[in-house]
Amino acid sequence: MKKLIVISILVISGLLIAALSYVFIRSNAIIYKTYNVPLVDVVIPHDAVSMAAGKKIALTRGCFGCHNDKLSGNVFLDWEVGMIAVNISKKILQYSDKELFRLFRHGIKKDGTGLWSMPAGMFINLSQKYIYRLIAYLRTIPAVEDTLPNTAFSFNGRLKIISGELLSEVTMARQAVKKFHYPDNPTLIQQGNYLVLLLTCIVD
Repeated sequence: MKKLIVISILVISGLLIAALSYVFIRSNAIIYKTYNVPLVDVVIPHDAVSMAAGKKIALTRGCFGCHNDKLSGNVFLDWEVGMIAVNISKKILQYSDKELFRLFRHGIKKDGTGLWSMPAGMFINLSQKYIYRLIAYLRTIPAVEDTLPNTAFSFNGRLKIISGELLSEVTMARQAVKKFHYPDNPTLIQQGNYLVLLLTCIVD
């Protein structure tokens, strides 16, 4: 009888370990999937007007809401991904302008993996000129030290990733892509349509 109990415990333990291993291996394959999107040449402005415009974009896109007023990062432990809003003031030093442009345009990080926390859909439809200005402003942020932990995915979050219920930001951003012709000299109405209808307020 004792032998049977031991065997049952071993079998159940083995199945549990196998199930847990599958969840972590499968979810990691999705989480750390890389995207082959080449870098492109960019022209980042350095004038005061462009940088001021870039700050406005950072404000309207919510950069300061998630990363705090110094852009030194925040922790959101109640989220399924254990989201860490990174320290932009330091992280940006690791990125070239080309890599930053790809991050905003495609939701793809320096190492080629996709974002899982930053709402890339709010940036992917920005015009090239707007992204240039945003990068120009972010380059002016002074570096601030931090003690932020690494992003951690909860087990429930991993299950949702496997089931497709929880999608990467790069996937959602690609679904949110909209074709929009932004005129060289837009009227105030056209600017409002661009910032409100295209970028944030209306998803469909």
